[in-house]
Amino acid sequence: MKRGIASSETGVNAVLPGNGSFAYTLSPDKSEAPMGNEAFARKWNFGPPETALLKGVAVCMLLCHHLFFTPSDGYDDWFVAGYPFWHSLAIVCKSTVALFLLLSGFGLYRSSQRNPLNTFEFYKKRLLRLYPTYFLVWLIFVPLTLIFTDHSLAAAFGDYISLKLIANLLGIQMYFGMYGYNPTWWFMTAILTMYAFFPAFYRLAGTRWGLEILAVAAAAIDIFDVWFINAIIRQQSFAFIWGMLLAKHYWIEKSTQWPRIPLLMACATVCLIVSWIRLGFENPGHPFCGDTFLATALIILIWSTIPYGSCTFRFFALLGNHSYSIFLFHIFIIGFLLHNLVYATKNPLFILFSSLCLCLPIALILDKFEKILVQQCQKLLHMSSIRAVL
Repeated sequence: MKRGIASSETGVNAVLPGNGSFAYTLSPDKSEAPMGNEAFARKWNFGPPETALLKGVAVCMLLCHHLFFTPSDGYDDWFVAGYPFWHSLAIVCKSTVALFLLLSGFGLYRSSQRNPLNTFEFYKKRLLRLYPTYFLVWLIFVPLTLIFTDHSLAAAFGDYISLKLIANLLGIQMYFGMYGYNPTWWFMTAILTMYAFFPAFYRLAGTRWGLEILAVAAAAIDIFDVWFINAIIRQQSFAFIWGMLLAKHYWIEKSTQWPRIPLLMACATVCLIVSWIRLGFENPGHPFCGDTFLATALIILIWSTIPYGSCTFRFFALLGNHSYSIFLFHIFIIGFLLHNLVYATKNPLFILFSSLCLCLPIALILDKFEKILVQQCQKLLHMSSIRAVL
């Protein structure tokens, strides 16, 4: 029986080859249990476990980018045909930004398909997801860095420290032309901006070509560098909207219709071409619209090659489930507090391994505290709503 996938309002009905026939529904909420072996069935589904897997890979790319982007950090690079391998890899791994944004847009769209979008509830849930961990990292790591390093508030903010500190605490510092106390926290501004626009984007997706036209416009704004549009919106919107498109049309799931070997070769070719273009930039850290296509190709490559339930899958999924907290604090570990320890061996593999060994346990502990903090915040919000009614 020929493999085929047909879209429906509730999901994607897949008819797969096998002994006789094998069918189940790729529903966004996975409410339909697969009729057969779960590991085999999940090969044709892309949901939260697969998203966690990809976020775990994105965390490794994030660490590679920040560990090896600056050759002066003190590691012995490997030279291949005269080119520094790890430094080149770090440049390509800048695409992890697009991967995170794509997965965010994808996940939010699928989540909104399962439950009718309530704008107020959406914002409340997203802010409760972002700010408690963010503030917890602030309370723990910023004082430690101020005490044990020379990275002062004055060095980070310059003038108007109080105002810039408030902007940084709210995560909107990029709208004031600064990266913040932790330079990687610029991404907080990006994700908050995408969350702010998501309800409008989602409603636009309900029109015939609304989301598709928006994606083309976002790509054009990025490619032609439209100067009067804020850099965060200009450079980061396309990846987020593209992720929503992938979710809307089930393009990732539908890639299983292609013959496996040509599909993997096509994805590898996209990765090589985009990497080559990125390595050719005079400013390799500059955002690039093509990163979104590299991220898409990576998703299909990794999803197609790492078996569901394998040890590799479980490790990256664990890493991905704690990706947000690792993003928030990893620079404090590898850049400020334990820099010398991380780079002690000068061997890039050991540097990456030691970074993972340091970050993952801290993330596990931090997220335990975060859950307690969120529960308390939810109780306070519930109590305040009751008082407002009374």
